[in-house]
Amino acid sequence: MVAGTVIGLSRSGQTILGTPRGLMTMVGQGDFPPGSRVEIEILPQSARRAGGQVAGPPPAPLAHLARHWATLDEAIRLLETANPSAANQITQNHVARPGPQLTAAIALFITAVRGGDFRAWLGESNARALELARGGIGATLSEEFGTMQRASEPNDGGWRGFFIPFMDDGQLNQVRFFLHQENNGGDDKDRDGTDRTRFVVDLSLSQLGDLQIDGAVQPQTVDLLIRTRESLPEHMRREIREIFTTTLARTGIEGQLAFRTQKTFPTLPIEELHGYQDSPTSDLHI
Repeated sequence: MVAGTVIGLSRSGQTILGTPRGLMTMVGQGDFPPGSRVEIEILPQSARRAGGQVAGPPPAPLAHLARHWATLDEAIRLLETANPSAANQITQNHVARPGPQLTAAIALFITAVRGGDFRAWLGESNARALELARGGIGATLSEEFGTMQRASEPNDGGWRGFFIPFMDDGQLNQVRFFLHQENNGGDDKDRDGTDRTRFVVDLSLSQLGDLQIDGAVQPQTVDLLIRTRESLPEHMRREIREIFTTTLARTGIEGQLAFRTQKTFPTLPIEELHGYQDSPTSDLHI
């Protein structure tokens, strides 16, 4: 038995306790006002996961992970108290954020997800810190990472999805990135005889709101459509056009860029990904 004091609730609604052994989370919700004194029982070995890890909260389904990785958010907040160095390493070096390291952080996450290697993304020491965190949250994170790994594999319809944690103005969000290989090996190729790759980037930003980048890539062309719910300021459109045309000039390829303001975005193909459960195939595609 371990005595503890209720500190508060995590974002996912779990009770956080301060104990002589460090911070702990109680699975499920309870009516415990902050400051309440409680006693908890440490489960015996038979109640642990294979490998000796304490059974943590149940892993979230893909539909939830695509919108917000709540377990990662909670884990970072736990580490901020139990292991501040690890928490800082994760938020500064491994979670994508605006700045010069954005592309590298996204590439690192995508590579790790495709390989199914949770430790390759966070690093050995940070992964170990999460394994040692109270409440078995590290094991839950690892299982959710596996769910996202399955979503990155192409299904019968050709869609692959990557859900990339992104720190925006101090808040942890998800960037939704979809890839689809069109006309791969079929008889209905584009008129120039080449295959085409579709990609969609979907995210919500603290200043701009919801945004989608809908693109199509062929060997010598790239076309982009940027969707927003509110019209982008003209100076921002001008800067985006300059970046786009400069990139085309440097690479020697051709392309078109368009902006579209619409209140309702096309449905994302989340339901068609591996790892999505208990839902029919979407009948509306981007």
